[in-house]
Amino acid sequence: MPRLLRGLATVMTSVLTQAVRRHPPTARALRTADGRSVSYGELLRLTSVMADGLAERGVTAGRTVAFILRNSVEHVAAILAVADLGARYVPLLNAFDDAGISRALARTETVLLITDGHREVRGRPGLPLVRVSELSRSTAAPPAPAGAPHQGVFRLLWSSGSPGFPKVIAWRQDAFLSERLRWLANTAITSSDVFFCRHPLDVTAATDLHMFPALLCGGELVLADPAASPVKLLHQLAGSRATVMSALPHHYAELVRARQQPRPVTGSVVELSRLRLPLCPGASLSPRLVRDARRILGIHIRRIHGPTAYGLALSEVRGR
Repeated sequence: MPRLLRGLATVMTSVLTQAVRRHPPTARALRTADGRSVSYGELLRLTSVMADGLAERGVTAGRTVAFILRNSVEHVAAILAVADLGARYVPLLNAFDDAGISRALARTETVLLITDGHREVRGRPGLPLVRVSELSRSTAAPPAPAGAPHQGVFRLLWSSGSPGFPKVIAWRQDAFLSERLRWLANTAITSSDVFFCRHPLDVTAATDLHMFPALLCGGELVLADPAASPVKLLHQLAGSRATVMSALPHHYAELVRARQQPRPVTGSVVELSRLRLPLCPGASLSPRLVRDARRILGIHIRRIHGPTAYGLALSEVRGR
């Protein structure tokens, strides 16, 4: 029986409660490239476990937690757990060397660094470092009833394209929620949609156009491996039966070229007719690529812009 899904971190629960979006907690919430999947109920419990683990390590409202994580179920749960505590998270870019990581941690006043061990990290002297697997081992009680969305900053990301060290951009929970709700309403996305995310979760294209919309509407999120080859990504996309995807122009161009390769993956079929919303942020999408995607991939790319594509953000917020 469909019933109201309760919990999923403060940034999610208040919206789910207010909107009364109904779907079964046994419905699949998330799949990863390695074949792992979790239901909404399982994701809720993992989020609660991680929130407890973060709180035990001194993470409270207004504090910043840094991530160096690959795409995974635990990465999604960690984002939700940080938000549930009224804290904020900041992903550290792969391009940061040790000096860049140290500078980023100091600039964001980080109190805890979470990693999955895929990269050796030195961090800063005295800064606690914890494996994400350690946060997911505790036993937690069922998620508490939803509260009001926090009005403070819940996420810090890095700008690009400016000279010098990247600047910090911040998102408030309440403003972000309003924007994501508007996005869902404008795109007519529902709980039957499947979101294929080919981006790493440390960028807005992954969280704002895939992760949060999928979970807020009760749909399904598929996390691909961003490092996979275009041919592999094409067949993962087809196999996922995705209905929504956002990618950059060069990503779509790679898929077109992959589809034209003479030797397809053995036993696999490339069929993208279910992909009703292949989205492309920005204005650099060429008419030729749109035509090629329609002719070769069988999809009609839709361009999205500015605040319609993402959420409201603040520039260079420090200590507030």
